[in-house]
Amino acid sequence: MKKTTLLDEIMDIVARILGIYLILLLTFWFADKEKFWMLFYWGIGIVVIVIFLFILSKKQDKKRKDNLIKDIEGSSLERN
Repeated sequence: MKKTTLLDEIMDIVARILGIYLILLLTFWFADKEKFWMLFYWGIGIVVIVIFLFILSKKQDKKRKDNLIKDIEGSSLERN
């Protein structure tokens, strides 16, 4: 049995949601252009928000790591 990580599972869920979204867009393209554009812009907005949150979380992780390194170096200097 293949070992899956949390990232693999998240990407699997995102791929399924994206597939459903694209099928809906294609359906609305031929059925109702107004709903197509509404769904298209909502999708773009959601993607931009998700990317922004991802970048923000990466910056926070980097800050935490830097602070942890500084704390460890500071405590080791205090002991000596």
